[in-house]
Parts: sequence; C-alpha cells; structure tokens
Amino acid sequence: MELTAAGSRSWARQLEAHARSGEPGRYAANDRLDDLRERLVELHPTGHGVHGRAQARPNAAIRAGRLSLRLPGGPPDQPRARRRPERPAQPLARAAPTCRGRRPYRERAARCDLLPSCDARRGPTPDLADQAHRRVSRASIHTSHVAAAALCVGLAVANVARLASPAVALSAPVLVLVTAWLPRTSRLALLVVALLLAGWWWGSVRVAALDESVLVSRVGRADHALVEITAQPREGSFQVRARARVLRFGSLPVRENVLLELPPGRVPPQGARLELFGILKLPKGPEHGFDERAWLRHNGIHVVLSADDRWQMVGRRGGLGGVSDRLHDWLARDSAYGLSGERRAVLQAIVLGETQGLDDGLLGRFQASGLYHVLAVDGLKVTAVAGGAGALAFLLGAGRLAAELAALTALSGYVLAVGARPSVIRAAIASGLISLAWLAARPRDRWQALLAAAVALLAWNPYFVTDAGFQLSFGAVASIFTIAPRVSRYLEGYPVPHVLGELIGVSTACGLATAPVTWLQFHQISLVTVPANVVAVPIVAEMLGLALLTAVVAPVAPPLASVLAQANGWAAAFVAAWARLTGGVPFAQVTTGRSAAIVADCCLLAVAAWLLLRTPRAS
Repeated sequence: MELTAAGSRSWARQLEAHARSGEPGRYAANDRLDDLRERLVELHPTGHGVHGRAQARPNAAIRAGRLSLRLPGGPPDQPRARRRPERPAQPLARAAPTCRGRRPYRERAARCDLLPSCDARRGPTPDLADQAHRRVSRASIHTSHVAAAALCVGLAVANVARLASPAVALSAPVLVLVTAWLPRTSRLALLVVALLLAGWWWGSVRVAALDESVLVSRVGRADHALVEITAQPREGSFQVRARARVLRFGSLPVRENVLLELPPGRVPPQGARLELFGILKLPKGPEHGFDERAWLRHNGIHVVLSADDRWQMVGRRGGLGGVSDRLHDWLARDSAYGLSGERRAVLQAIVLGETQGLDDGLLGRFQASGLYHVLAVDGLKVTAVAGGAGALAFLLGAGRLAAELAALTALSGYVLAVGARPSVIRAAIASGLISLAWLAARPRDRWQALLAAAVALLAWNPYFVTDAGFQLSFGAVASIFTIAPRVSRYLEGYPVPHVLGELIGVSTACGLATAPVTWLQFHQISLVTVPANVVAVPIVAEMLGLALLTAVVAPVAPPLASVLAQANGWAAAFVAAWARLTGGVPFAQVTTGRSAAIVADCCLLAVAAWLLLRTPRAS
C-alpha cells in the first residue's frame, strides 16, 4: 500500500500536532517511546516500514554482541529528562557514545561500571565525558608511565650495584620482542623487567664513565696547562673557584672537568681559555657534614687544579658553548641595566641563579624563610620564560604554531644562558615535550613529560638521584600535581580569592614535599615558607619577565631600559626586605633533631584532625 501526497501531508500534520501537544500538569516527555513502532502503525499502516528503515542504519553500525545500546551515566529521573521516575531507560537510535579525542570514554566507563548513578535532588549531572575521562584515567594503567618509571628505577639502582655485562644489554631487547606474543598482563610485567635491566645496564655504563679519570693518577704533579672556564667563577675572600675543562696538561692532550682555583683579585669570564701553571690535588674529604670529594665525583670532577696568579687569557671557546657564553654575558649585563649594589645582585640571582654578589647574612635569611629557591633557576622561571614568549607572540598577532615555536626558541636560549642544571633541564624537557605534543597533534600528559625528564637526566648522570637539586625539583613538581589541587579545593569553601587559593595550594604542597629533602640534605626546615612564598613568588615571576624585557630593550633604547631596570630594582629591594623580615622571625626555621620531631608530630596531628573533620564538612 503506497502513500499518496495528500495522505503524507495529513500524516505529517498529525505527527507535528502530536509532538507539539501538551497537557497542563504532565511531563513534557511522559509519552512512551519504547512502543513507537505500534503507535506509528496505529497512525498509518505503513509506519512499520518507516520505523524499520530509520532503525536499520544505526543497527548496522553496532557490532555483534552489543545489539542494544542504552544511555549510561544516570537514571531517567534527571531534572532535564522530564520523565517520571518509574519510566525505564529508552533504547537509542543513531546514538553515538560521548567521546573526547575520538575515544569512547563514556562507553568504556559504563562497561567498567565507573559512572555513578545520579540523583535529581543533587542537581544536574556533570559533564559525563569529563567524568568518565577522569575515572578511566584513574582506573586504567598507563603503560608508558610504568615503562618510564621502570627505566628510572633501573638507572638509579646503578648507584648501588653495577651491571655492565654485554649479555644484559642483549637480553633486554629480546625480552621486549617476546612481549609481543604474551597476554596483556604478562606482557606488562615482562616489559617492566626488560626496562629495569636496560636501565640498570646503561646506568652502570654511565657511572663507570663518570668515575673514569686520567688526571687523578697525576695528583701532586705541577705543569703548564690549557683550560677553559665552563661556568661562572665564584669569588671568595681567599680564592676564586670555577668549573673548568682541561684541554692540555703538560704534553698530554686531555678533555677532563676539574675544579679550578685561582688567587683572588682577577676573575676570568665564563668561556675564557687560560694558559696557566698549576698543580693537581685531590678535593677535600668530609668536613662539617659535607663531603666535597664525593659531591664533585658525582658531577664527573675528580681533581682540583690550583694555579698561581700568572695565568693569562688566550681566547674564548666556540661552538654551542660559545653561544651559551654570549647569551649569559648579555643577560648579566643588560637585565639589570644601570643598577648596582644589592639590588643588582638580587636581580642577577633571580635571572641567572648566581649569588656571588649577595652577602652571607642575606643568603641566610633567604634560606630561613624558604625563599632560597627564588635565587636559583627553577622550573617556574623556565616555564615563565616559555609562556611569556608564547604570549608575546600572540599579542603581536602570530598564530598558535608561531607562538609555540617562539616559546621553544626562548626556552632553548634561556637554558643555554643559565647552564645545564637538573632543575633547568627537567623544566626544559617537560615544557618542550608539551609544546611538541601540540605541534604533533598528540595528547599532552604532564606525568609523562615529568618522567621523560627524569629518564633523560638519569641516563646522562645516574648520580643525579642523590643530588639535592634533582630531589627538590622533582619532589616539588610531583607535589604540585597531587597535593596542590586538593589544598586549593579545600579552600574553596572559605572566602579566599581563587588566585590566592592557588598560591597557597602550591606553596603548601612544595613546602610539604621539600621539607624532608631540606632536612636530609641541609638539616633545616623553614616554618614560614608558605606565607613567604605566597607574597614573594608572584613578584619574582614579574621581575623575571621585566628583566628579560629590559635586556631586549637595552641595545636599542637604553633610556627606556634604564627606567624598566629602576622599577625592577625597587621590586628586588622589596624581595630582599621580605626575606629579611620573614627569615628573621623567631623560630622561622628548624635546625635541631628535637625540633624537627616536634614539627613532624604537629603535621601528623593536623592531618589526623583534617581527616576527622572531612566527613562532617563533606556532608
């Protein structure tokens, strides 16, 4: 039986009138949908065919074993559903699972029973895609995270025992290939074993290379040498010390890192090549709780070259090191344009991490207040440089691609200027991977970037795992990922501005995570670190940006650079005064074992009280 034109129009008008009709006091969607076929046939005999053709296409797209799709994530009595609570869930036609990044998180979450039931009395259901994404991320195991962590553990184990056998290097890739024919659970376990062995072997190779020294057998011998300065020298009261690389000792060509000691008075610039006469000696052993010999050995330095005052500069190094020297000299000269004294020293410490111009009393106050990290180049500054370059590119009208490239360029230049330190390399690798992930249209994973940075650093020097800078940097970032959001959410119930809550959360997280490290490494814990950092860190971030802008402007507009530097100088004076104030508070830091135990007990009691009060507050 065929439909006539008049019949079609009549049937369409009936359907439209039925859809638009409503009765007072009834739910707008109270009409049944699971008997749609019978109702269509009731309206017109050909309704069976119409329903069948409409349902055929979505049914064909459903794989066998899942012939019925029902909407997961909430009951039919949600406020927006307008359906009576006793109504069952309705079958869907042409329904697509809610996705993010082309992955059906909603469907996966429903199969894993991860989406909770919703209650109309608690308000509308939150975004199900975000909810499913978070819950699946917490429930599923990320193989890449496990692989990177296994590599890190293997590299760190090389500090305890060495396994440099070639058989281990060959067995690791064989085990990786075998994993392709194993079940998923066994595959992951075997992959972890293979990566542990690979990391252990490579870490052993690198530790052996770092422990190798040609000059240690010539300790006590004096001769002419050609050296190049690889880091900014530090001038003390009795001598000038700098890291250097010996290119020739006597008639022996060699490329080995040493600690160079020069008489006070003249200070060679970074990157200079010196001709000198000196004697080789061993570094100092354990003294006042610090083992200089072990610390230098972990950085690949085994001897000290002590020279007289007859050294002369014969040139400068070239290549990438020369570029690094020129960038460093430019920032040191122009970032504090026209400033002098303590303000210039504070500003250079913030920009370059060099504290040579600061007196010991002020450095002690920075340590007591928990603000010493602002005088070092950390991940916050590296990220601020990259973010500032990207934002400036956006303001100049550049697109996203140009902004990301500008961020990567600024990041690389700043790392070259300040030198390769664990915190700098960690932040540079993490920020670079995040930018490259966007350029390659890949998902961004901050934990993966952090683990990749740890793998890169430990693969270069497994001794970094015992370095205070490595421990403080990675511990602080991990606490920002885990603890800071919880503190910020806890403060949402109080009249605290959002930005201030974020600062308190980050400062609290970093203070808790770094307290054990500072106690084990330096035998001190700051008790005023949270208020001190909440005030100082935003100012330091602005000072860094203004100092870099001053360095850019100085070559082309010196008067403007002088004005900018003077404004930055007032900020530097405030930071120094704030460090003196907070660091001078009675009991600002803990330096004895008994005090540390009392602080630990108070922290445990505070955590216990928070856990007890958490349930009533949540209800």
